[in-house]
Amino acid sequence: MIQEEIITSYTLESRETLKSFESEWSLTRVKKMTLEEYVSVDNRTTFCYWVETKTRHIGSIKGSTSIKFGIYKPNKNRDINEIERFTHDEEYVWSKRYGNSREEVFRKIKSNIIAIIENTQSGNFRAIDTIDISHMFKWKIAFLYSKENLLPIYKKDVVIYECLRVGINTKNKPFSYLIDSLYTKKPKGQSVFDYMGEVFSRVRYKPNYYLLESNYEQFNGNYKDVLPLMLSGNVISVGFEHDLNLEEYIGDEESLKLELESRNVKQSSKNELLKFIKIRPGDIIGLKKRTNDNKVIVNAYALVLGYDDEVIYSTDKELVHCLKVDFFESDVNKKINVNRAHTMHEIEKEIEIETIFGSYGETEVRNITTNSLGVDYKKERKYEVTTQARTYIVNSIHDKLQNQCSSYLKEKLGNSGVVKLEKDFIDIKVNLTNGKIQLYEVKPYQNPSYCIREALGQLLYYASRTTEQIDLIAIVGPNILDTRAQSYFDYVKRNVNFPFEYISANKEFG
Repeated sequence: MIQEEIITSYTLESRETLKSFESEWSLTRVKKMTLEEYVSVDNRTTFCYWVETKTRHIGSIKGSTSIKFGIYKPNKNRDINEIERFTHDEEYVWSKRYGNSREEVFRKIKSNIIAIIENTQSGNFRAIDTIDISHMFKWKIAFLYSKENLLPIYKKDVVIYECLRVGINTKNKPFSYLIDSLYTKKPKGQSVFDYMGEVFSRVRYKPNYYLLESNYEQFNGNYKDVLPLMLSGNVISVGFEHDLNLEEYIGDEESLKLELESRNVKQSSKNELLKFIKIRPGDIIGLKKRTNDNKVIVNAYALVLGYDDEVIYSTDKELVHCLKVDFFESDVNKKINVNRAHTMHEIEKEIEIETIFGSYGETEVRNITTNSLGVDYKKERKYEVTTQARTYIVNSIHDKLQNQCSSYLKEKLGNSGVVKLEKDFIDIKVNLTNGKIQLYEVKPYQNPSYCIREALGQLLYYASRTTEQIDLIAIVGPNILDTRAQSYFDYVKRNVNFPFEYISANKEFG
């Protein structure tokens, strides 16, 4: 028995939008389309405006810059420095891989769009993978001409997430295979629009973790540590291919591969750049440098910033390709017994994430949620990873350690003390049955010296204000004291008039 499709109000609205698009932009009209009809400023009838904005609630591609269209007309108040990163004339800006004049560029882009439409209408989705237009833009076009034979989901990581959930093999598979295979898993009787909403309602992102080298090789063969420059600019960076505008290729791995192959870039540099453009807002980066015995010292941790799956890219004369970040901490000096000799590594094994990133490897950074059904889906929630996200992560780690410490103390002290979580000045106060108190301050940082430095002032300030007799002041941090931190701890202990301890959460709480 054929199951009848359930028609929701969101499906009805989406189909009306799709019908309007098809009426406005038939293949016949696309073949006659001029550059001004393709993309312009303050014109809500262009092809690009329809694809990006008027049909937004049936799959958003907003967030990235207009260079995703291949060519665009910038606003008059656009920063000329931003425009200078691309090829341009007095009116239009374009990606130089398409040509040297607006006419040549538009001919190629228009030809590619026609190829997308014709292959979509014939069901040859595999051919779309290699058509040279930005990934999300071309798959949005494909859906709009597919007669609902594709899914309106264009973000590859979302598609992979759902494929893995339903048991589809994703390894080394092109996007056409993934989206086509996922289409077959759509529940019978459910529209592609409602299924899209259901998929997005399930997607929960955990950050990806990367180790990135901060030493740049110089022309004389020596290495320079550029971490101070990264810290001062709040960026992470790679220094390969100075004349390549990497912003054109973010989220478009296939096009970058072709460009790097045409340049005969050596394989190692190619691999690093392809990894670099995979970084997304919310990902966590460890900045490393190698030791003489090929081990790794991690000196900083950073959170990648951005909006709606789009990183904030910039260029720098010395650092070259940069992404905006917020640093959790620097001067970590954490030696890791792993061999990671390449410039960049994606860290995927849980044991390695735990070893390298410690408590930063235990948190979820972002969560995309949408209303799975109904017209409210058009109010698709975006996410923004700002410096507030770093604060949220640090606070989450802190709260977890504080609760673990509270449980540990309750078990350790039994009936000899009352453990209280404090809101002001100090994290945990213990009232002992002998009338004395113990004070505990929790810090979530990987560097024990930094934990001591940040906690000590709060502990001493609280101690100076209380009239109660102090039995102990203690600092709680994730890691055990290393040599440098032990020396710092011993110095403090000799110079305060209270019993003083440092507690490693990893050692004592498991």
